[in-house]
This record gives sequence, structure tokens and C-alpha cells, in this order.
Amino acid sequence: MRFTHYLIILTCILSISCSKDEPIETTGTIYGRITEDVSNEAIVAAQVSISDIQQSVSTGQDGIYQFSDITAGSYSITASKSGYLTDVKNITVVAGETTNGDFSLQKLLPIANPNSLTLNNEINEVTLELENTRATEMYFSIETSSTSLSVFPVSSSIEPFNTKLIDVSVDFSGLAVGDYQESLIINVDGASLTIPVEINYQGASPPIVEINVPTEITTTSITISGEITSLGVFASQVDSYGHVYSTSNTNPTINDSKTEYGPTVDPLSYESVIENLDHSTTYYIAAYATNPVGTAYSDVVEVTTEEPEGPQIGDYHQGGIVFYIFQQGDEDYVAGEHHGLIAAEEDLTQNIDWCGGCDGGTGFTQTNATYEEVGSGDTNTQMIIESQGSGVNGENYYAASICNDLVLNDYDDWFLPAKNTLWEMKNNIGPGDALGLGNIGNFDNTGGNSNYWSSTESEQFLELAWNLEFYEWSDSMGEASKWNDHINVRAIRKF
Repeated sequence: MRFTHYLIILTCILSISCSKDEPIETTGTIYGRITEDVSNEAIVAAQVSISDIQQSVSTGQDGIYQFSDITAGSYSITASKSGYLTDVKNITVVAGETTNGDFSLQKLLPIANPNSLTLNNEINEVTLELENTRATEMYFSIETSSTSLSVFPVSSSIEPFNTKLIDVSVDFSGLAVGDYQESLIINVDGASLTIPVEINYQGASPPIVEINVPTEITTTSITISGEITSLGVFASQVDSYGHVYSTSNTNPTINDSKTEYGPTVDPLSYESVIENLDHSTTYYIAAYATNPVGTAYSDVVEVTTEEPEGPQIGDYHQGGIVFYIFQQGDEDYVAGEHHGLIAAEEDLTQNIDWCGGCDGGTGFTQTNATYEEVGSGDTNTQMIIESQGSGVNGENYYAASICNDLVLNDYDDWFLPAKNTLWEMKNNIGPGDALGLGNIGNFDNTGGNSNYWSSTESEQFLELAWNLEFYEWSDSMGEASKWNDHINVRAIRKF
């Protein structure tokens, strides 16, 4: 009976215990990480707040934050940090659970163009453009990863929806030869943008020089400019500079013809007037600059001098046939002007003495007419006339006098050609046919009587003067007796 009583009491106690309410979960946790949207790196000290209940926390070194014991329900969560675009999310907290609250924030930074830089021996300064896409003014500062890098400006601001240009340069003086990976760090309101900078340093270098198009071209000259844009890495001056040129070398060097200026301690622009050139001729021209390391050249330009105005060899002009155009080195050459020699169309005579009044019986008279150069025949002719006298009424006629007294086609300034001039007549308009014109001068080339007097007296033998055989198979320039050898005469004049 007593046992039954105890069993009833125990049953009642258990029944009461089982009917009591268990505790109900009413709160949850928000757990998240704040990172940068591009790099996915943690954002330290970002502010995360729940606006509904006025709670906020900061992220740690790992970018993590947590809200605990948050009553279940929907909340507006805000993540922010200076330099980043603020983000807001609606998060539902479930009782007894942890809700994810990750944020990925965008940097409030300028857009860089280009987004990476390369500097080397040839390009040691570049321009970086920073663009502000915000509606507010953007303040920034710039750090460099190396003291060899310089920027300007180091800090400034960018107007809304505007750009700012940054000059970036490298100083090689503290660097060894090699490749370097450096960077610029653009800081804006606690956020940063990294611009990779590759530096390729090959050591001290020659100058950098450029060439411009010619500003003036004539028949005998070319005016052209150049520009030294860099003295060269580690160079304190350029020792010499100018232009090199050649008609045959398509890549002319300082071993070819050149203009030369210098030295200079500053980069500069300069001009060369290349003179005494051949007309109608193509020249290969490059600018050059030399420092202690070496010589640098620009690209090569091809420039052709102009065709001369006026008659050319083989043309009929001013009473005869043009057979020679004066060129650089000739006494009668005038730069920029067109002059030359004209031959009469026919021989004046055949079989005539060189001098008058000089024979073996009376002794030879020295005239001192010994000039040989092309174009010097007029001087020789006058010296001979002064010594021998002019022909009068058909008397005392000789080679120089019949040329001097000639009036042909309204021209009266004819003379006997000098020694070297005979070669030009024979080769250019005579049997020598060097220009492919043939014997348009109608010179005697039969071989039996094809010699022509020059106005050049022999310096060695008083009784002799120079003459040239015009026979096409012969190149015989010889001396003949002034009075005993009777030779052909062809008068010439200058124009």
C-alpha cells in the first residue's frame, strides 16, 4: 500500500515537470568581412553600422566584423570607409543563426591612363593622366617605391569630371644596369591606387637626335634642321653634332661628308646649310650627335637637288653648243647660278700656227700663257695677244688671234680653249661621247688631222704648246711646235 502511494506521487512530479515551457531563441548573429572589390584584400577599420538599432563596429586587420545578440528581423546594414564608395545591404537575422554580411567596396580613386609605365634609356620621362569621375573635387598625393622615380606634382586636386597630368621621370644616376619593377601609389582619402613602373636601364647612352624635313632645296644646296632631344644618359654635353650626307651610302655616317657644330650642354634644335652639291642628284641625309659614349643618328631622309634652270650640255645657246657647266671647284663657278662654256659649231680653220711672229729664225717669244684649268682659256688668249699682237687685215693671224677677233652669231667674246677644256669638248660633244650625245660638235676625228690647239703654252719647252688629238680611238694630249705644226682651231666662249 505504501509502495503504491510513492508510485502515485512520483508520477505526479514527472507530469508537472514535463508540462513546463522550454526557453525560445529570439536573437541571431551577423558576421561578415569587408574587402576591396578588385583586389579582394581586407579593408581595415571600415565602419559597419545597423541603422535601425544604432549599433556600429569596426573591422579588424582581417577585415572581419560581427554583431551578436541581434533580435531576429530585417535590418539595413551600412559599410563605409574614407576613400571607398559606401554600400548598404538589407539583411534578415534569423533567431539562433549566423547571417552572412560580407561587403565588397569600390575605391573612390581616379582612373589612370596608362595603367602601367615603362621607362628606359630612350624614354626617361612620361606623362600619366589621372581622371576624376566623381561629382566632387578629388584631392590626391603620390608616393614612389624608389628614390630614382620623380613625379610632379606630388600632391594636388582634380576638379569634378576632369583630368590632371602627372610628369613621371627616372634618374639613372643611382642605378646599376638592369631591370627594375617599381610603382607609384596614388592616395585618395585613405584609399590607394598602385601604378606599376618598369625601369629598363642599359647604362650610359649616346645622345638622341631627330631630323626634320628640308626647308629649302636648290640646285646646289639643301637647308635642313635637326634636334638633339637628349644629351644621353649620364652625359653632360654633346661634343659635336650636325648632318651627314652621301650620294652612295644609304646610311651615311660621320666618315662621309658632314656639317659639324658644337659642343652644347643643352638639348637644342639646329640647322645645316649643305652647299656645293650637284644638281639633280639624290642625297641621303641623317642628323647626328656625338657624346663620350658614342655617336647617334636619326632616320635617313632622301633629298634630291633641283634641276638647274638654263641650257644643258648639248643645247644650242648664245651662238654655239653648250659643252660644259661650271661646277664646284671651277674658278668661274657661282653657287646658285648657271654658267658654262659654249663651242662654235665649226672649226675656224685647219693647219694654223699657234703663235704669230715667232719662228725658229727669230727666236721664240715666251707668252707665259700656261693656265690649264677649265675656263682659263680667255686669260691665256689675252696673254698671247699681248705678246704676239692681233691679226690685222689677214696678216699675223694665228690660233689665239683668230679666236680673239671672231664675231660669230652676234657674239665677239670668243677665245682659244685651255688645255683641260679640250678634254671636256672631246668627251661631252665630240668623239669621246662620254654623255652619249655623239660628235654633235662636228670635230675632225679622221685621225690624220684631228688635233686641236689649246691656249696653254708649255712651261718646260719655250717652243711648244699643248694640243689634243680628237680621234675617237686616241687620248693623246701632247705638245707641238708653236710655229712649225699647223693644227685645227675651235673657238669657245663663256655664258
